[in-house]
Amino acid sequence: MQITIEGWMIFLVCLLGLAFLGFVVSVGRRLLRPRRPVQPIPAASTPETGAVSTVSAPPEEMPAKSVTPAPAPPAKKGRGCLATCLIILVLGVVALCLLGAAGYYLYTTGAINQRQILNAIGQGTGEINLVNASDDTLEVSLTHLDTESGEPESVGSFTLEPEDINGFTSIQPGRYQLQITYLSGASGSGVCTMRIVSGDYYQLVAINGGVVIANKRQPAQTGEDLVMATSPLCQQ
Repeated sequence: MQITIEGWMIFLVCLLGLAFLGFVVSVGRRLLRPRRPVQPIPAASTPETGAVSTVSAPPEEMPAKSVTPAPAPPAKKGRGCLATCLIILVLGVVALCLLGAAGYYLYTTGAINQRQILNAIGQGTGEINLVNASDDTLEVSLTHLDTESGEPESVGSFTLEPEDINGFTSIQPGRYQLQITYLSGASGSGVCTMRIVSGDYYQLVAINGGVVIANKRQPAQTGEDLVMATSPLCQQ
C-alpha cells in the first residue's frame, strides 16, 4: 500500500504528540514527587571533647520539663492537584488530536466515507437496490408513507429493462411503499411496505414469477422470508 504525503504528515504529528505527552508526564511526576524533609541542625559541641555543651543548673532552680515537639505543618496539595489536572487535560487534548488525525487520514484515503460515518452515529440513510434478472420490463416506484403532512409523497420511479440494475439511494428513515410491476402482465408484480432505518440496505432481484428480497439487518429464516409477497420485510 502506497502511503501519501498526507499520511506521512499525520504520522509525524502523531509522533510529536506522543513526545509532548511523554514530556508532560515527566514534568507531572516531578511535581508530584514528595520533597525530602529538612534535617535538623545538630547541637554545637566543644572542640576539646566533642561533647555537647550544656548549662547545668541546680535542681531547685531549673526543674525538668517535658518538651512537646511542635506539630509538622500540613502538606500542601495545591501543586499536586494542579499537576494532576494538567496531565488529565493534556491527555484528553492529545487523544482528541490523534483521533482526529486518524479519522482524517481514513477519510482522505477512502477507507471510510460520509455515509459510513453517519451510519455509525445513527444519522445515516437507507438504500434500495434492484436487479432485473427476469425477461420482462419492470416499472418501479417508491412512496414515502409517514410524512410530516400525513399525505403519501412520491420519492421517485423508473423503468428497469432486463439485466439492468437500478435503485434508490439516500432514503431518509421512515416507512415506505415499494411497488414493482411486470409490464407484460406476467405474475410477480407486488407491493412491499418496508421500514427504512439508518444504514439499511435492501437487495431485491426480480426473476420470472416473482421478486426476491433480502436485508442484512433482518436475515431470512425460511424460504418464504425471501419472497416479496410473503416476506416480513414487506409487512411493516
